Amino acid sequence: MRIWASLTFVLLAGASCGGSTLGGAGGSGGVAGTSAGGTGGGAGAGGAGAAGGTGGSGNDEARVPRCLADLVAPCTCKSPGECGPQTCFKHGITVSTTTPDGGACNLTGAEDETRVFNMDGSLCYSVRRTSYAGRACEDLTISWWDAAGHEVASASGYPGLSTLRCYTATPTITCTSSGETGVVAINWPHTDCPTDCP
Repeated sequence: MRIWASLTFVLLAGASCGGSTLGGAGGSGGVAGTSAGGTGGGAGAGGAGAAGGTGGSGNDEARVPRCLADLVAPCTCKSPGECGPQTCFKHGITVSTTTPDGGACNLTGAEDETRVFNMDGSLCYSVRRTSYAGRACEDLTISWWDAAGHEVASASGYPGLSTLRCYTATPTITCTSSGETGVVAINWPHTDCPTDCP
């Protein structure tokens, strides 16, 4: 895969790849991902305790909203990774980023735009990002657009508040048409896949 320009990602950070374990009966229930599960109820006489809450997802791809999965599908593929399946760019996909004066973090709210092109040179989709210098460059606004120029989804807020297992997450994403919500890794689709997928 050829990259025409470096992608601008905000607060890119990895997290450790932890496994998921189930809580004991009648004790701490739920699933442990990056966040702990809730506390189950005490066991009654002759009965089991109540189920605990659910912790973080053990699969970073499990929370990708359908509108984004469909948007990137023509130019991506799934590749096995250290932390589970990854969405990766197909071989031959090219990426170009245009950055405004002052960079993606600025006082004007000007966006950088990353455009993803198919092998034939046609546009697959684009992503627009900005963060505000007046907010320590931590407040991110990001939107995804299809090749026809229609907004597909958007997110705004502080990355990482919704934690994935192995990556810093975007703010909560909302699909424009369906209202479905989810999160993806800040650097999704991944450009550091072990091998190019077909």
